[in-house]
Amino acid sequence: MPDLDLTTMTDAQIDTYAAEQIAACGVPGEDPAGLAQALRNMTARQKALQDPYWCDLVNQEAAAFRKREELAARELHEKLEWS
Repeated sequence: MPDLDLTTMTDAQIDTYAAEQIAACGVPGEDPAGLAQALRNMTARQKALQDPYWCDLVNQEAAAFRKREELAARELHEKLEWS
């Protein structure tokens, strides 16, 4: 698969690319809509992560998630020690 910058492609180009990829797989009649939607979702994620605001927001949420997971693991460890 060639290196593509999906962030510069229009929805129509993504739809065409998805249809071409499905056709290249040799599965006649397969609907490319699912692949096209997945590519659009990936493109939106790439664009968001290039934006400093969204990138910071994602990093903050990831840090908060890690803290919650560490706390839950610590509490479970303490419960197991007392049982």
